[in-house]
Amino acid sequence: MNPTTCTVNRLVCGQTYRVSVTASDGYCDSLPSAITDVHSAPCMPHNIRALIDCQSSMAVLSWQPGTGAMQYTATAKSESGHVLSCGKNKTNCELTGLACGESYNITVLAEGQTCNSTATMSGHLNTGPCAPQNVEVQYSLSIGQLSWDRSVGASMYTAQAATDLGSVLSCSTSDTSCALYNVSCSQTYDISVTAHNNVCRGTAVSASTTLNTEPCPPQNVQTHLNCASDVGTVSWEESLGAVSYVAFLEGRNGHSLSCSTTSSSCSVTGLICGAVYNTQVRAIGEIYNSTDSETILFTSAPCKPVYDSVTVDVNCENATALFSWAWSGGAASYELTAISNNGYISSCISQENFCNISELACGQTYTVRLTAINDECQITQETGVTFQTRPCAPLYVNVDLQCKPSTAIVTWEQMDDVLYYLVSATLSTGESDTICNSTTDSCEKSGLQCGVEYAFTVTAYSSHCHSDFSSTVHITTEPCQPTQPTVSGSCDNNTVVLNWSHSKGALSYKVHITSNLGYDDSFQTSESTLTVELLCGQTYTFTTLGENGVCDGIPSTPAHFTTGKTQHS
Repeated sequence: MNPTTCTVNRLVCGQTYRVSVTASDGYCDSLPSAITDVHSAPCMPHNIRALIDCQSSMAVLSWQPGTGAMQYTATAKSESGHVLSCGKNKTNCELTGLACGESYNITVLAEGQTCNSTATMSGHLNTGPCAPQNVEVQYSLSIGQLSWDRSVGASMYTAQAATDLGSVLSCSTSDTSCALYNVSCSQTYDISVTAHNNVCRGTAVSASTTLNTEPCPPQNVQTHLNCASDVGTVSWEESLGAVSYVAFLEGRNGHSLSCSTTSSSCSVTGLICGAVYNTQVRAIGEIYNSTDSETILFTSAPCKPVYDSVTVDVNCENATALFSWAWSGGAASYELTAISNNGYISSCISQENFCNISELACGQTYTVRLTAINDECQITQETGVTFQTRPCAPLYVNVDLQCKPSTAIVTWEQMDDVLYYLVSATLSTGESDTICNSTTDSCEKSGLQCGVEYAFTVTAYSSHCHSDFSSTVHITTEPCQPTQPTVSGSCDNNTVVLNWSHSKGALSYKVHITSNLGYDDSFQTSESTLTVELLCGQTYTFTTLGENGVCDGIPSTPAHFTTGKTQHS
């Protein structure tokens, strides 16, 4: 029996063939059978393309239609076995739910009425990388070292750190770590890592992690010393993110102090006098601490002057005193103050360990105190040193002259701290004489020269000094005794002429005349001669003495004359 089937090859795709069968016995053919439509397989889709949307992990597939296709099914299959499909009666469709870091093989199935055909896209559909995982930060001041797990499909990474204020730092690498430099203090950074490949950039972002950096070093550090309590205070401006602060004081002598606080200042005790401390403040953060602040120099109070080191050298002649003392640690200068028992105050300031005070008041006992000074404090020490200035010139000097005998009594106001007084005299003759010394308020000098002006001064003496001369007081002693009295006369007219030598110191003369018959009279004259009319026949006795308004001198030796005849004696 002949077969009832046959195979037709090389059918053209996408065609509808009209098929009929004719029977033949070799001689004759039958009429054709009824016509049947036979559809060949649809032509394969071509020009398959894929366009990926990195944000939505979706790809849009498109292709040119295959003739004879009734609908299409696009299938994506990754190397890991992940399968997605889309399609119906259009020549494009959307593949959603693409896995990150995959390479998909794309096929499009064209479905015909009886057969299907499949086309494969040249190349692969590569998706974006997966987001980095397990981002970690290792931080050291101003440098953040980032690391993460390798992301599937990533060829490059970008790490970014951003603050609320918009400051951004970043680093890029093909490795799984990189460093952020110049990280600012007192900031909170949100850190993320983005994976990239040649398909997608900027969409595969890791979960963010937070970095709180160290507080900034405290600014505007200042120091203050309470000199009364010897307590030092360090203050500063607060640093954002600090939970506490520590102030460090490092002395150049090796002595160190510190104080801590949660506020913007703290106090230190136990300061060593005369020391300079390098002062820094560190802000303490929750995780990291700041670097130390700028160094500020803090000077403690100067050491108190050494009690028994002060010496004084008094110069009596120019009323000055030179002081010296031992150096005080930390003192930039010194003020020495001398205070007298009567309230006089004198002082000198020096950057050395000596100074001189001038114009000291006389007759004073001074006590001395010494103050050491620096920029922070003044420390005063009562030294226990006392000194006396030269005595003051005696006051209220007076002289009283007693005429007979010729004695001068000099008096003055007595003063404290005077050992004795020396009374000196300068005579009008040019001579000088030390009259007496006295421990009281007076002295007496007898046996004064006649007819001389005495100028008296009083000088006070202490154990080491003497005063200036007092004011000068003057006396003129009694006139000297007139000498060489002579009398001459004439009996014819009873006129008598008396002469004598000038009496030193006499301003005038008093001539006293007596007779044997009871005559008694006195005459005044400013000359050393006197002419007088006398009675005749009597014997007269003449004496002359000098006067100066204070004292009368000693009368001259008598001279005699008898009237009625010339007689000399």
